[in-house]
Amino acid sequence: MKRLIISLTFLILGFLSACKSEVIPPEVTELSSPEAVALSLSTVNPDEQIYLFDYDPDAPLDIQEERRWHESRATWIDFTYASPKGGRVPARLVIPDGKGPFPGIIIQHGGPGTLEDVVDFARAFARYGAVSIMITSPYRRPGGWELTQYMGNTWPIFNYRDVEIKIQLINDLQRAVDILQERPEVDPDRMAFFGLSWGGSMGGLFAGIETRLKAYVLVVGDGGLVEHTADPGEDGLNIHFSEKWANYMWPTEPLHFVGRAAPAALLFQNGLHDTYVLPHDAIRFYTAASEPKTIMWYEAGHGLPWSFVQDAAEWLQPYVGDPLIFLKPNYRPSAIIWEWGIIILMGVSVVVYLVDAFKRKDMDWMSKLIWFLAIIPLGPVALIFYWLFRFLNQKASSVGHQPNARLNILIITIYSTLLLTISFFIGDMINVLISGADFRLRFIQLYLTSLVFYFLLSSLIKSAPKQSLVSKFLLVNLFWVCGLFFPTLIARFINLPSWLLHIQVFLSGFLITLPVHAWLVNARMETLGIPDVPKEKIRNFHKILAVVFLACSFVVMLGCVVYVVQVYSDLPWRDAIAVILGTYI
Repeated sequence: MKRLIISLTFLILGFLSACKSEVIPPEVTELSSPEAVALSLSTVNPDEQIYLFDYDPDAPLDIQEERRWHESRATWIDFTYASPKGGRVPARLVIPDGKGPFPGIIIQHGGPGTLEDVVDFARAFARYGAVSIMITSPYRRPGGWELTQYMGNTWPIFNYRDVEIKIQLINDLQRAVDILQERPEVDPDRMAFFGLSWGGSMGGLFAGIETRLKAYVLVVGDGGLVEHTADPGEDGLNIHFSEKWANYMWPTEPLHFVGRAAPAALLFQNGLHDTYVLPHDAIRFYTAASEPKTIMWYEAGHGLPWSFVQDAAEWLQPYVGDPLIFLKPNYRPSAIIWEWGIIILMGVSVVVYLVDAFKRKDMDWMSKLIWFLAIIPLGPVALIFYWLFRFLNQKASSVGHQPNARLNILIITIYSTLLLTISFFIGDMINVLISGADFRLRFIQLYLTSLVFYFLLSSLIKSAPKQSLVSKFLLVNLFWVCGLFFPTLIARFINLPSWLLHIQVFLSGFLITLPVHAWLVNARMETLGIPDVPKEKIRNFHKILAVVFLACSFVVMLGCVVYVVQVYSDLPWRDAIAVILGTYI
């Protein structure tokens, strides 16, 4: 009972610490600046402005392909098409490998920018199983509008042409929808929009005009350039604000049109410390939107942590994919088949285990509980190892409770890997809950949780391996590296759901720690905990060697963290190290 209370206490403390890190939306005492509030008092009926965005959907697109290549398990196509307002639209299409039809997602960059700024998001959505199309806004097209310089970029112009560019962008996005509808790889009934910053703002306008999309993800956007310029932010745009320009722009601002998005769903993602799109402007934009709508806040500025892409992809699942539990986000048509196959396999595995576990009298209740918990993330893989463990135990018992070295090593490896996987799984789940926390704290939390729960679980199970303190630390360190390095390496090529990653962590951890367990057993730093096995003194040579290995494992852990940061930030190695040290500027 005492051990049970201790284990429950650790669980409760872990989850309480996670809940304390919940991101709380800001309190708003003032929705916007006095200038923007005064403008909002003007009566604007968006229905009266819809005609401005009319275009001929039957006009030829005149698609001209420029180049095509294969990268990141997807086909990439650069092309241009005719804009309804004149000129040509630079565009890029990303089609994932595999059998479709796939959902279609329009990805719009921020301002000032080009489609090159959002290719990483297209790559991510291709892994999830979606066709993406990106276009460059009229501001940045060769031979386009008369350009002005703002912070070294050509955006915006601050005259009546900004209205014309706004209308042209919406028409060009409507034509992008036309292109997706004509692609045989795209399911026209499963299409969505994903826009960032100015692209998120224009997405609110687009949502009030375009009726063929199921959902819109509006990332760090606000109610439009008028509100953005009137409300002082760190981007310095407010110095260009003029009442004449605002009067031109105001009737067609996204703030008025985002309320016409229904029945399409809206997701708003914003940073609590954003100094470009201030939180009260973000709330103002969200408040003006139609239902259904959702808002997510992050402990970040204008640049959100990469986890926001995963959050957006999971939010989009019911709108552009099948309803999934374990495989989301995954929009491929085959995902639902795999989902039900997994559910059936896991259900059968649980039933088979429970029937066998109740029959067995040679396992204590904690061992049975641990194996049951292992089947939740590992499914039939855990069941296979359970039967292997039982077979090895029976074989060991047949030789008078003194298993030979090979059997001993296999049993210890299975048990330790099982406990390490569960410990890592708990830490991983806590990290999901505190996704808004600093990434360094999440690394530390994952390691400490893995360490604490491994020590705790191994002490609660009577038949668990008996290990020296150094060997426990060494195994946790190696397993922690497996849990970070291999999933990151796999993520460079394909997106895997968390339950598959836990299976991969279990298998790689087993294979990597097997030779380590062999050395620890031979060095007398591990035993199976069987009373009949004679205890032998650990040689000083092995003690010194274990400490050296342990010190090296911490260096490898640090290198693994650098590798993970470098992969997800795409920074040079030197800059990735600076990010971890907090000295990167």
